[in-house]
Amino acid sequence: MDTNSNRGTTNWKEVMLRIQQGDKAAFASFFSYYSPRLKHYAFKHIGDEQLALEIVQETMTKVWQKANLFDPAKSSPSTWLYTIARNLCFDLLRKNSGREIVLNSEDVYPLEEMGAHDNADPYAPEQAVLKSRLKQWLEVLPAAQQDVVKAVYLEDMPQQQVAEMLDVPLGTVKSRLRLAVEKLRVTMNVEAL
Repeated sequence: MDTNSNRGTTNWKEVMLRIQQGDKAAFASFFSYYSPRLKHYAFKHIGDEQLALEIVQETMTKVWQKANLFDPAKSSPSTWLYTIARNLCFDLLRKNSGREIVLNSEDVYPLEEMGAHDNADPYAPEQAVLKSRLKQWLEVLPAAQQDVVKAVYLEDMPQQQVAEMLDVPLGTVKSRLRLAVEKLRVTMNVEAL
């Protein structure tokens, strides 16, 4: 069956029925057709390219694993697919609501929050101790997150420049920073106990 020439509802229902039987080639066709559309859909809801890609992967994994739950009498494959993706987007947004993370140096350098001035000596003992502690805390992060945190917070590089240096999209840098700051906050809170 040529899924590229005829993309009608009946065709995708047939493809889904083949996926239900474990047909990997049918799943590959379904994946290649719907994944870019799904990425666009997820990005519109979430606003983060890396998270949108994760939604695509998770959605397609569910399609493969739960294909037997698809009922062609109740909906089209695309409706079923986008319902799964929508629910995953809502779950992610609900999980992250109320914990909006603003990434700036105050998250890592509390001295700045306490009123340190621009003319403060950058080599003051407090700053050295803080940087030393930060380097210890960084060890709990995966290497990719460490690289981004070091570049942004220790080397004061703009996020766009870090993205270019690491040859990754800006959204990936932002995602890594967000995840790293979350993990660092937990680590710092545990140490404070």
